[in-house]
Amino acid sequence: MIKLVAGQNTAIRADNAYKLQFEIAQWQWGIIVNKRALKPALYNDEQGVSIQGDLLLLNFHDIDPQIEKLTVYIARAESIECSNLMASLNDLVDNKCYASIDISGQIAAQSALILLELYRHQDGWKIRCVLQGYAAGLDKLLASYGLQASANGRLIKQHNDVKKITVSKINSVQQPEGVVENIQIGGQLKASVILRWQSADSGKKSLSNYFLGEKFKPISDLRIGCFYQLNNAQNGIVYSFEKEFKGSFEGVPFIEASRSTTAHLERLDINCRYQHKLNRYLVFVTMMQASNNWNGLNVEVAFEIPGTDKLIISADTLMVKPIFAVAMIDYTQTQAKITPLNEYFNDLVELDSAFGWGSLFTVVILINTVRVTETTTRINYEFCIIYVKC
Repeated sequence: MIKLVAGQNTAIRADNAYKLQFEIAQWQWGIIVNKRALKPALYNDEQGVSIQGDLLLLNFHDIDPQIEKLTVYIARAESIECSNLMASLNDLVDNKCYASIDISGQIAAQSALILLELYRHQDGWKIRCVLQGYAAGLDKLLASYGLQASANGRLIKQHNDVKKITVSKINSVQQPEGVVENIQIGGQLKASVILRWQSADSGKKSLSNYFLGEKFKPISDLRIGCFYQLNNAQNGIVYSFEKEFKGSFEGVPFIEASRSTTAHLERLDINCRYQHKLNRYLVFVTMMQASNNWNGLNVEVAFEIPGTDKLIISADTLMVKPIFAVAMIDYTQTQAKITPLNEYFNDLVELDSAFGWGSLFTVVILINTVRVTETTTRINYEFCIIYVKC
């Protein structure tokens, strides 16, 4: 980490995602955007640049190539003190600090100032500490860029203290203690939701008993999925049921479903490199075959989300409803938040409606068939699923 002083700059990687954090008490902050061949403008929903609560999130890989510089300014009311003010540029996922600025130690009693600039340099980016003060206040600062304080699109965020969000462990005796750190898949940082289960007990009643007798042991089969919603309001479904619904790790919606064909293992992997684009995920598990309730399947859904405690949620109920709503993952705060749900539904339409997603209308047709071979007897549940965007 480098501590910047006025006029000093340092290079930062252009293939990474960052968060600019402020410790500025009741001061306010905003962003001025400089694009090639255009006049400076106040920030208004730029690609690769996002404001989440009291953080400025940056993914330089996605930033509009026309953007040459982002200028961050801060301002205060006359009654607000200017002591113990700090800003730091940190890695979005592991919180590693790349650069920090001790603001109060380098300025006089100014009421507005240009704090820093993030600007293109050759094929990369740099951060420069500016700390140019304006005793006449914010109006004078903006006027120096040809902007007016009352202009439409002005964006100033008031800083509030952000509390750290943690999630208590549930049924997690098999997991090591501590907070989940960086997990990688193919060199990319990720968050994972992992489903494991066991076959149903032979004593369970199922449709197969009517054809094959009480000694038949049902074969259980589960799937994992989620409803997703991105910051741009795009929503949909990712589901390990079919390849068409598996999603994408590198592209939208930045979450991918996968399953093992040799073990009871299904998973969802979220690409944390695009955390600034994520909003929320509603994780669910569906019972596909051979058991008429959840009790005895030993279902475990493990959440391995960077920045949160490891969490396992189990389905242990005599309910016969085939949809298990596991938890909500919320990325709208400074850290991901996991909210356990443990609710059960008859179908995905009912689940969708219960949580106000309003994105899918689902028609499910179930056909039961019995297949008998020389070595196995199996109940096949064939689904025809139609998803229609509302």
